[in-house]
Amino acid sequence: MRINDGQHLFFNSCKESFVNIGLIIEVDIVDKAYGFYKQVYSAQKIQRIKKLKEEQYQGGFLQDIFGSELGYTIDPEIGYNLNIKS
Repeated sequence: MRINDGQHLFFNSCKESFVNIGLIIEVDIVDKAYGFYKQVYSAQKIQRIKKLKEEQYQGGFLQDIFGSELGYTIDPEIGYNLNIKS
């Protein structure tokens, strides 16, 4: 997947911000993360999430982003490395 015109301006802005603070980002890593985001957060899912109270989606958000994409294991799973405080 490549960055399209609509994403290009946002990507360049983010890239400049990261470069200004000394970070280097890989386009392929950004592409992969954005692809995951689009897969998990379809337009329909976003509309459903907008109707929820924050507390109703909190666990889902943590699982979608931290669990599925960033590789954390969420308590109560064995060997967890992310504990959610209430």
